[in-house]
Amino acid sequence: MQISARNLEVLDGAQLSASTFGLGNAGDVILEIEELARFAGVDPIDGNPSGAFSRTDSDEEGQGGDVQISARNLEVVDGAQLSASTFGSGDAGDVILEIEELAQFAGVDPNDGSSSGAFSNIDRDGVGTGGNVQISARNLEVLDGAELSASTFGAGNAGSVILEIEELAHFAGSSSGASSRIQENGKGCKIARTSAPESRQLRQVNRMNLGT
Repeated sequence: MQISARNLEVLDGAQLSASTFGLGNAGDVILEIEELARFAGVDPIDGNPSGAFSRTDSDEEGQGGDVQISARNLEVVDGAQLSASTFGSGDAGDVILEIEELAQFAGVDPNDGSSSGAFSNIDRDGVGTGGNVQISARNLEVLDGAELSASTFGAGNAGSVILEIEELAHFAGSSSGASSRIQENGKGCKIARTSAPESRQLRQVNRMNLGT
């Protein structure tokens, strides 16, 4: 799936998906947005999050695809998610975000508290290597329970969270953070560098988890 636009809004449970629910590899979601890419909220009826997804199903085998977004500004708020994860057998894809100005992740699903954020995870029933969450931006905000995660909850190694931030990376609010962690057998990777001057890199970090 590839979309080019001046502005993009994905709201109230709407989803851009290149996922597979059978045998085979998931596709890529590639979004080239000139100004604002905004993902917000969940479906008011069934609670599904708004977002962009490239995922594999829990009962099948296949490789996850990537979610790639380029934009001037990015907002992922109120339970929306960007996810290149696998729930079956196969490696997760990468979430790659190239943002000129501000990348903002904020809030949680108002119904069940699920975090807004960017994810490349191996689910509890999955087997494979986790992908990376890679963000380049002038400024980054992760607020009010939002999360950046490259983790494995099944069998396999976690990926990395790679942050290349020119000015300020701001983490604030209960349980907000960036994590690369494992729950079962495997290796955790790392939260990689920010390129901002040290004094401006992080303001109020609540969790930077390198968990192994």
